[in-house]
Amino acid sequence: FANLLAGHILLVTFAILSASLWRADWLVVFLPLPVIGVIFFVGFEILVSVLQAYVFTLLTGVYINAAVSHEH
Repeated sequence: FANLLAGHILLVTFAILSASLWRADWLVVFLPLPVIGVIFFVGFEILVSVLQAYVFTLLTGVYINAAVSHEH
């Protein structure tokens, strides 16, 4: 749960940074940096989600297999 929360906090931080740079006219030059960061972290969050779903599915399968095996 903590890694999902940390990822969302990073996304919100970069989004707020992008919005604040958009409002400051002279800082608009640096706007691509947080936008690229947001795009990177969205991709990373998707990767983490898929990996967690895979691990949870694998662990559930192992648990069910152990529960229905004849050695038990």
